[in-house]
Amino acid sequence: MEPNWETVPDLRTLLYSLRLVNSAARYRMDHQNGDELVRRIAQVESSRQAYDFADPATLDAVFCSLALFTANSVLAKHGRAFLHLNEAQILFDHVEPSGYDEQQRKLRVEQVLHNTESATLAIYGSKEKKLQARKRPTCSDTVLDRAGRAGTSERLGGVAGQLLQCLTRIHLARNADDISKVNLGSDAVLSSLGQHRYSRIQSADVMVTRQWQLSCKLLASYQESASRERPPASMMDSLGVVAMSWICVLKQGELRIVGLGKLAELAINIFKLPGGGHQDSLRGLTGAVMKEDYEGRFALPLTDLVLSVAYDVPPMMETPQDRELRYSMMAPSAAQDAPSSPETEQVLRQFPVIQPLVFGDFHQGGPFEVSSLLLSDYNQLEF
Repeated sequence: MEPNWETVPDLRTLLYSLRLVNSAARYRMDHQNGDELVRRIAQVESSRQAYDFADPATLDAVFCSLALFTANSVLAKHGRAFLHLNEAQILFDHVEPSGYDEQQRKLRVEQVLHNTESATLAIYGSKEKKLQARKRPTCSDTVLDRAGRAGTSERLGGVAGQLLQCLTRIHLARNADDISKVNLGSDAVLSSLGQHRYSRIQSADVMVTRQWQLSCKLLASYQESASRERPPASMMDSLGVVAMSWICVLKQGELRIVGLGKLAELAINIFKLPGGGHQDSLRGLTGAVMKEDYEGRFALPLTDLVLSVAYDVPPMMETPQDRELRYSMMAPSAAQDAPSSPETEQVLRQFPVIQPLVFGDFHQGGPFEVSSLLLSDYNQLEF
């Protein structure tokens, strides 16, 4: 590297952008050092203003805009994040690659932009934030497998290329059948999981995104169908199980990089789809989200699901012995209450008294701890 890299504007901005992405990843994982991330953003913006940035447009400039999008998105500044994503798209359209390698790199960047836009709009977007319609990116049927080469960087590069292809096919899929055909399908990908944490995170991201998008397509198809035809049972059973299996390979904080929003919507979609019998998956998915939702963004959207999972154990019926014990405990205060008529007592005896599950008083700040409840069966797993 040049000793005076800070005097080379394009290189300086690129390296600042790399630092920014790393800082955003750290902040996403532990939700700490937000001041450092803000400082890194200002550093990149200041560097861009010090010269004619992106004149001419380059793929490095596109990356810088994506870095600013990522950092602002992590800070929940979605309006500004969308502006930088739009900027990246415009710069990309003006890039004129020179040579075969540059052309191939542009194709990969095109896929990254498409996947980023698709996922971001699905989670945070609205009709007002829709970017201009773009042509579908190129996604070749074959991917060069470089896993057999000696260098570790070459193997990881080949794996990253395969994962990018899978992710692009997921976002290009028009229906559930198209998504169900996408799988990692490579020994090179699976063998790389223990080599580097980025391979583990990227692989989990692909599979969680697959299940999330599959659930969205299934729910949309079910709601639009006049016959309300249920999705195949095998597909329904795999929705949460596959996602949970990939969550379990992640370490603390890494699920936040994959995306809690995807996982939360996956759980909600499973909850809305017909079929039932998926309580274990819902506990796992919801518990994983709430365990790492430091900001509390998903507590409200998951409320109905949480209560459904919490109350899936049937309440116990009161036996005659329980009733007698309850009456004996109530005896001291019974005299203060007006006695029921014999007719009323006769009617009440025909119905067993149901004892509700007690989780504490919600309104008085009782001891109801959602995350502890949901994670009770999963506290031995590393999410």
